[in-house]
Amino acid sequence: MILTGIFVFFFTSVHICISQEETFLENFDHRILRELKYPIPTNGQHLYQNMLQYYSDLLDMLNMIKINNPKVKNYARGLITQGGPKLLRYPFNLTELENTYSWNKEQVTDFNSAFTKIKTLWSKIEHTLPPEEDSDSDDYSYSDGSSDSGSYDWI
Repeated sequence: MILTGIFVFFFTSVHICISQEETFLENFDHRILRELKYPIPTNGQHLYQNMLQYYSDLLDMLNMIKINNPKVKNYARGLITQGGPKLLRYPFNLTELENTYSWNKEQVTDFNSAFTKIKTLWSKIEHTLPPEEDSDSDDYSYSDGSSDSGSYDWI
């Protein structure tokens, strides 16, 4: 019974996430990017929590891709087309973040670890997602067969 509840909650939360105009991932990507670009001294823990939530949402996405959820797969393809998460492309200065947020070495390590985990998980999503199949295509390629009958081998 508990497992069923968790299962329903998981699928419901991801469905809600994907169906909203601004998804959770885009929202967190925007928040994290803003905090990386314009760090505010009191927001260090907030940035780290957003990174953890982003990782969790990406993990949900990967799991939904693995069970072949078409909406999630299409959404992920859209993110890939856009170049992936913006936070992974922003060249933040870790020393500046450390100084602004007054992080100790452990906090810097934790943040760097969270960032690395997000990057690794995104790479898994890109490699797990099969290419989009174009079933409506009428464009067939073929090669001339070398048999005496002049038949074609369809590829």
